[in-house]
Amino acid sequence: MSKTKSITDLVTELQQENESLRSLSRLANQYTRQEFGYSVRELHEIISKVNRTDNIPRMTPVQTGRIEADNF
Repeated sequence: MSKTKSITDLVTELQQENESLRSLSRLANQYTRQEFGYSVRELHEIISKVNRTDNIPRMTPVQTGRIEADNF
């Protein structure tokens, strides 16, 4: 049979879990800063910028008018 917990106990458990997750987040941030020289947030921003530029359609040589004679 499951034991019912009081709201106070549930809140305490959630606060402990939250603090544990914050601690893990800080550790991950310290690791990435040490390993890559950037914080997790900075890495996410860099990845977003790369993804945005990768989604830009590139023009082919035919579209730019730069067709080399070797292509014929």
